[in-house]
Amino acid sequence: MAENADGSEKSEEPTEKKLREAREKGQVPRSKELTTLLLTMLAALFLLFYGGTMIGQFEVLMTQGLSFDRAHAFDEKKMFDLIISITLNAIYLIMPFLLMMLLVALIAPLLLGGWSFSIKAMAPKMSKMNPVSGIKRMFSMKAVVELIKALAKFTLVMSVAVIFLYSVFSEVIGLGLEPLKFALGHSGSLIVEAFIFVSLSLLIVAMIDVPFQLYEHNKQLKMTKQEVKEEHKQQEGNPEVKGRIRQVQ
Repeated sequence: MAENADGSEKSEEPTEKKLREAREKGQVPRSKELTTLLLTMLAALFLLFYGGTMIGQFEVLMTQGLSFDRAHAFDEKKMFDLIISITLNAIYLIMPFLLMMLLVALIAPLLLGGWSFSIKAMAPKMSKMNPVSGIKRMFSMKAVVELIKALAKFTLVMSVAVIFLYSVFSEVIGLGLEPLKFALGHSGSLIVEAFIFVSLSLLIVAMIDVPFQLYEHNKQLKMTKQEVKEEHKQQEGNPEVKGRIRQVQ
């Protein structure tokens, strides 16, 4: 059970006022794993439906870039124009994908905690600059839990990736023997499959992390009985003061 600095037990659920003040300070539940999951899943869906078009256009760019043209070889301006054209077309090709990733990154916070912009959270804190406090944070229970989570996530995702690569190893080796057009299409299919398998592993991680982050957030904001009483006094007014005012009246 959480305890306050004076040793009193934090056993009470946070009040609406406490939750509101925490949000104003930028203290909202967040799950990086949920954001990563959404990015990976939507990347897989994007490549599944738009990947064929991207690969076709990418093939044209590769053919354009690898083709030898005597006119370009002996004319610096034409060579420069060709490089610029290929570069711009490549940017236009991946732009929808990048914009989708940016949009997902902006929308993802709405699923847990919502958008929260706090100047207080951005303000520098002397406690964060204190090396002693920094060392304490490094070896705190929260840091240990985060380390265990990171190792578990890495192990799970890497295990899924290794199993997937092992299952398609012969196909990967065979890509070099295929014509360029078929090799690009085959590579795209393998990439989509890889994204799907990684998404499934991240789904497991997110299903564990989201409830954990909600629990930790609630635990950090819990209050002692005395804090709840003090808050009620502030909202309703000190009963002793109110009694004296009535006596005077």
